[in-house]
Amino acid sequence: MEERQDQLLTAQEVWSLLRISEPTLYLWIRQGKFPPAFKIGRQAARWRQSVVRQWICDREAGIVAGAGAVEGVEQESESPVGV
Repeated sequence: MEERQDQLLTAQEVWSLLRISEPTLYLWIRQGKFPPAFKIGRQAARWRQSVVRQWICDREAGIVAGAGAVEGVEQESESPVGV
């Protein structure tokens, strides 16, 4: 069976996937609450889809540095994020 390659996501794809605003994404990065993107060019940066998925899974499992939940995000009961 052929392995799927890890997709590279743009900032817009990330904030759309997480259903947050663009400023919130960059605030979380500055605060260390979300992993930073890596540069693929002079003005282009991307996130590996696997890194974003792992970040979501860590939050679902309560594995978070510090408090446990991202400030300003309401916890949903038994409603996993479809990734």
